[in-house]
Amino acid sequence: MCRSPGVLATCFLAILLSGCGKSGESTRSAPGPQTVGGASNVTAIAAEPDLTEITRNLRRWIVRNQRPPKNFEDYAATANVTIPPPPEGKKYAIDKTMHVILVKR
Repeated sequence: MCRSPGVLATCFLAILLSGCGKSGESTRSAPGPQTVGGASNVTAIAAEPDLTEITRNLRRWIVRNQRPPKNFEDYAATANVTIPPPPEGKKYAIDKTMHVILVKR
């Protein structure tokens, strides 16, 4: 069976464009943010902050300033980056290995 590459490419493209034939959920858009409360009291659930990215920025700060910060507040005040608020009841801290962690208030 010898077929030309053009015919195979056309068949492959037709299969790709036809999809798997499922309808319904696969055509729906992604769900929005989850909410808590009724229609009059809607509050978005806060996602966990990206501690890896905050730690990466902390390490850049250490290299730039050639010293570790005294505490997380020292870092945050001079970091010139946007740091998302911590989840309720927690605060940011820096552990001994210079990783940003969440601790109870």
